[in-house]
Amino acid sequence: MTREPERLSAKSWIMIGALIMFFPLMAAVVSFWSPKHKGGLSLIERFHIEGVKFEPQLGKVSPELADARFPEQNWDPKVLAILEDGPLLLPADSDFKVLPPPPNTSAVAEAGLEKLRLYAKHLRTPEQLALIDAENTMDEPYEAFEKNGMFVSASNDETVELLDMALRDTSYFVIRLKREFMRVRPNTLAPDLTLVFDNPGHPAYPSGHATQAYVTALVLSLVDPAHEGAYKALGYDVGLRREIAGVHYPSDSIAGRKLAQAIMDKLVEVPAFQEQLEKARKSFVPADKASIAAYKPVDTSAVGDGPKAE
Repeated sequence: MTREPERLSAKSWIMIGALIMFFPLMAAVVSFWSPKHKGGLSLIERFHIEGVKFEPQLGKVSPELADARFPEQNWDPKVLAILEDGPLLLPADSDFKVLPPPPNTSAVAEAGLEKLRLYAKHLRTPEQLALIDAENTMDEPYEAFEKNGMFVSASNDETVELLDMALRDTSYFVIRLKREFMRVRPNTLAPDLTLVFDNPGHPAYPSGHATQAYVTALVLSLVDPAHEGAYKALGYDVGLRREIAGVHYPSDSIAGRKLAQAIMDKLVEVPAFQEQLEKARKSFVPADKASIAAYKPVDTSAVGDGPKAE
């Protein structure tokens, strides 16, 4: 009589299923962590975290643009002339420890471009566009503070002189660093990004507007510390509006504010700057307190931004 084959128990079937699932899973893990598969990318470059969900961050920037640099022929000669003039107070070779910008095809660069797309969609209000236009055409960075009722240059000659000293050095170091890093403007990597105005004739990193506006805020804070918060809020927003306009990455503005602080840390140690600072403090005529208090920082909550960091 033929013997019937033994039936496998439920526990045996579970073990077999587990083994079937285990080996392909281990192969996938080994493949993922192998150098060939990773291609030298770090975990943060391969994924971005959104809540508890991991999504591939493969990047939308064309690989052909990985090494793209600002075209030499696009430099504005007037901007390059700033390098010939040199700084006023600080040594021309002063080192501010400015890190290079994120690589063109990095996850950080791609995330910055996506933020600019959101800014363009949600933050280009009539009010912000008017301020963007005014700040793009102003002759001096402190004009932004005048327009917003925070500073009266006609009543503060000594403070204007102090600002001129700080801003001359700032302009030199900004252009020196732009010359070093030669970062392309955002729409080079993201042609779909619309601009409020044409790109300026110099590289993106660090942001000149962000640096100069924040230096202005820091100088005014030294002269009039009672309104430091308002000055810094506006200094921050001038750089942010360049992002809204589409001509700067967020990392350009961050680098600009850090550079502004580093420059001021050195300037306050220079005797000539200290002397002028005392003159400015003694003669300073503050703007109307109500006007200063009335300033409303750019609201970026519509694009999911948290509190602004200096």
